[in-house]
Amino acid sequence: MKIKKEIRLTHFLIPIFIYSFAIYAALRLSSVQASSTQTGSTSSLTTDSTNLKHKKSSPVKKFPFYLYSDYGSPYKMHYIPSGYMGDIFSLSLVGNHRTNPNSGKSCIRVSYYPKNKTKTPSSWAGIYWLNPPNNWAFLPKAGYNLSAAKKFVFHARGNTGKEVVTFMVGGIRGKYPDSDSSQVLIVNLTKKWKVYKIPLTGIDMSYIIGGFVFILKEKLNLKGAVFYLDEMYYSD
Repeated sequence: MKIKKEIRLTHFLIPIFIYSFAIYAALRLSSVQASSTQTGSTSSLTTDSTNLKHKKSSPVKKFPFYLYSDYGSPYKMHYIPSGYMGDIFSLSLVGNHRTNPNSGKSCIRVSYYPKNKTKTPSSWAGIYWLNPPNNWAFLPKAGYNLSAAKKFVFHARGNTGKEVVTFMVGGIRGKYPDSDSSQVLIVNLTKKWKVYKIPLTGIDMSYIIGGFVFILKEKLNLKGAVFYLDEMYYSD
């Protein structure tokens, strides 16, 4: 069976009206100061879990718990990159990029080129990996109980080595919100693949619909940005 050509998970498949549900979380991410952009620097971002109105499922016990391994891999993609936010027309995501993956035959390629450039760059954009797809906390009994997870692991590299990207786990607000959120990880990517880990110890991971998110800020990526992701999973 022939492998399909590159699959573009574009914003054209995303109902535009739903992205407003993520604005609050995304703006909190984008408010992190540029002075914190040392490789792997972190800052805290907590979520009030007192408004949880849903029944939590049994904890996931089998790890690694994948978001992405390889296109066509037997590992299930438990979260889908469907939560486009901000300047969504500046973003493009390819889930089956075949050039220089970290492992296997494919990786994810993300392109960000702000459309409405101004003298004072203020644009930002990002994508949440959601479960189920497009769920901005309006569906009950969604997501996963990842209370046994100790860290989120992912591999990333930049196209030029000058890309600055913010990463986080959880943080979705709404009627049925995430139970918590991780530290914000701000990374100056390099041209070579590197493994990054977001610690989850001490975080309430009992109900997570926002499995992973990245944010790109125009003022930190004035010429746009292209970066790559591979081998993304929760680990115990």
